[in-house]
Amino acid sequence: MPKIAIIGTGIISDFHVQGWKNIPGIEIHTVVDLNEDLAKEKADKWGVKNFETDYKKVLDNPEIIICDICLPHFLHAKVTIDALNAGKNVLCEKPIALTIEEALEVKDAEE
Repeated sequence: MPKIAIIGTGIISDFHVQGWKNIPGIEIHTVVDLNEDLAKEKADKWGVKNFETDYKKVLDNPEIIICDICLPHFLHAKVTIDALNAGKNVLCEKPIALTIEEALEVKDAEE
């Protein structure tokens, strides 16, 4: 069963989780947010057992194959590149980056 990490618990994350829960055979494994209380609150709300405050712990977890990045725009490129370099599949909505240079770095990491 593919396991997913939701990285970031802003407003958009509720919609992403709703979408993932409509896909049979998908498990949301971990919720990540710098704010531990918020990460736990969202994990409880969504029925997810695990939560973290450091997204890099998710990248080190071989069980997690997809990272759904629900962070503020200025963090999209950095976390996407880190996840791709860790061998994860990534869902990151627009904007993928704030500059052309960052977007090219994301493209390079994907390739």
